[in-house]
Amino acid sequence: MHLPKTSRPHYHLIFPNIFGFKGGIQVYSAFLLEALQKLTPEAHYDVFLKYDRPNRFNSPFLPHTQFHCFGQFPRWLQNLFLALKILFLGIWQRPHLVVTTHVNYGIACYVLQRL
Repeated sequence: MHLPKTSRPHYHLIFPNIFGFKGGIQVYSAFLLEALQKLTPEAHYDVFLKYDRPNRFNSPFLPHTQFHCFGQFPRWLQNLFLALKILFLGIWQRPHLVVTTHVNYGIACYVLQRL
């Protein structure tokens, strides 16, 4: 990927959650975010977390990591708000890379890619 020197990479990562519950996908997602941040510490990261609730995370991640949480909403609204925010921020911010660790979030990513 070739970026102008003044352009800071911007990544969108879509995970089920990484703070509330520790299963296989959650551990993999957290390791993936940590590895990306070691490879490109100058990048800006928007992390979308469907099941985590917004609060002050005691997180090991870089300070320019923004978490978008939807766990405070009922399940049917989580899907809607997650998809809308992914699409809105994706169109507005034009990230260099979009990664999801769960196949269910692929539909929103596909629509974003088509737009």
